[in-house]
Amino acid sequence: MQRAPGIAHQIAIAARLAGRGLRRRLSGSASLPADDRAFRATLEPWLAALPANLATGHAFHWLPATEPPWHDTGSTSSQASP
Repeated sequence: MQRAPGIAHQIAIAARLAGRGLRRRLSGSASLPADDRAFRATLEPWLAALPANLATGHAFHWLPATEPPWHDTGSTSSQASP
């Protein structure tokens, strides 16, 4: 049975991600995130090339991370419990 990660685990992940972002910005290699149009233009050809029986459809949804309400994705940690 899996157990939800504790706050220390979550803070460690956030710190690691913040460190990576800071290194990218300081090295000058940080690029701006793709806007909605660029994101879709990149993914549409890939989605169109999928085998017909692999996916019956797709949709793009805009869920800003800075505005509530936030939505639970239902994903869980893949880390096994100790």
